[in-house]
Amino acid sequence: VLGRVLLLQGQYASALEQFDFAQQVGETILKESVDLATVVEGSEQRVSLVEAENENLDAREVVATASLERAAVLGKVGKFQDQLMAFEVAIHGYQALSNNLRHMRPYKENLSAALYNQGWALYRLGRTREAEMALREASIYYDHLARIFELPKFVEHKGVTIDATGRMFSDQGKDEDAARIHQT
Repeated sequence: VLGRVLLLQGQYASALEQFDFAQQVGETILKESVDLATVVEGSEQRVSLVEAENENLDAREVVATASLERAAVLGKVGKFQDQLMAFEVAIHGYQALSNNLRHMRPYKENLSAALYNQGWALYRLGRTREAEMALREASIYYDHLARIFELPKFVEHKGVTIDATGRMFSDQGKDEDAARIHQT
């Protein structure tokens, strides 16, 4: 909560510290309940969490949420490569949570949002093919959410995601692809 308040106040460095701390606490808890594999993220070591049948889902949620918040801050300060890594951690976490707790809408909703935002981050970096894949995956999740929960906001989010994909194609001069994506 403090991290979000600091983010709203424009205190990005302090907000990032709070989200890093939350992520570290979650990872420490998970370390006790799952096997870990170490991966290199930029210049620092991060823990990649390997799913286990009885892992601590509360800790997984803390890590995923803190990573999603970290990604927002990292994007605001222009650290786009680090932002992509934070999105990966969040997406991995929300996928695990969605698979273990299929009835929990917020996990699929956050997964969809993370994929959408990851798509735009990839696009800003010129990685258009990966951006397209992330946006398409977000659109699929939003469609799934709209069918299951029948809430207008998910139909709207799907439409926004389709429009973003179309704009991405238009920006590249791929007008036929843009028209095709808008027909879905």
